[in-house]
Amino acid sequence: MITLRHALVVAVAATIMLPAGGLASASISGTEAVRQLASEAAELIAEEAELVRMTDPAVTESSVDRAAITARLRTVDGQGETALAQLRGLGATITPAVESALEQLPAEVLTGADAEGVSLAPGAVVYDAAVDDLLRMAATPAAVVPTDRSNGPSYALLIVAAFALLVLGIATLTNTLWRRPTEESAQTWSDELTGLANRRRLDLDLASRDATAGETAVIMVDVDHLATIEDQHGVEVRDDVVRSLSTVFEQHIRTDDVIYRYADERFCVLLPGASEDEARIVGDRIVEAAHRVALPDGRHTTVSVGVAQSADRAVADSLAHADHALSLAKRAGCNQAVFAADHELVEA
Repeated sequence: MITLRHALVVAVAATIMLPAGGLASASISGTEAVRQLASEAAELIAEEAELVRMTDPAVTESSVDRAAITARLRTVDGQGETALAQLRGLGATITPAVESALEQLPAEVLTGADAEGVSLAPGAVVYDAAVDDLLRMAATPAAVVPTDRSNGPSYALLIVAAFALLVLGIATLTNTLWRRPTEESAQTWSDELTGLANRRRLDLDLASRDATAGETAVIMVDVDHLATIEDQHGVEVRDDVVRSLSTVFEQHIRTDDVIYRYADERFCVLLPGASEDEARIVGDRIVEAAHRVALPDGRHTTVSVGVAQSADRAVADSLAHADHALSLAKRAGCNQAVFAADHELVEA
């Protein structure tokens, strides 16, 4: 998938060479700079995602030179942070996925000193969505850059954008022909507000797993009193809270974990290969991390969490157990994690 995207980056970058003499100098500078930055940032994110994966001892051999990988990761991370600042300076509209992927990684990831063994880097779904967003930005930079209306309509820019969209359409069609029939575009599987994988993607992932997928933990997260937050502060604040929490959650799960926007105020996390102890660590960290999101009145958000582990049952059954544990956390007063293993949860 990344290989195709790199090819698409090259194709989109080729459109820079199209003549655009009718453009005002300010427009050329802004849109062309965004186009180039977006293409370079997409490559940086793809490389960072692979480097982060290689720093995980669970997926790489002990013979791998992790010091060299970490050194390169620091370089790529710094370049990504610079690209993010430059895109912001140009006034480009930044999606949550791109912002999360280009922001500086936590020190524990850059030094390889995460004592708890749980990565704080963005998840694979975030990197995936960020690359898609940047490719769209590179194809149509004018759509994300403020325009100076005094220059009037620019037909040359429309020609460049049309050509870029044609290249993007051809690449997308080619990619679709090579994919599994059930796989669709990233937009189909992404939540519009947060950029996270959505409930439909979760259902597909659960259906594609074996009846028992080994050690896989499930965490259900519910934002406490979200309806009250909306009543007191409005829809915009409510949406900001959900977006901010989704970013915080991504920073406190492991590299291979996948987080989904399950419902309006609810999230689900799948933790493949996670033991019960690892799942407890992540669940507790999500509860603590939620306190970082502040409300306009000075209070902080809280979440309730249910955790279950599926060593001997289907992952879908563990999701039901985690959901039940979540309801126990809500009944116990919210702002806490409840573990299904600590309670009598008998399957029907």
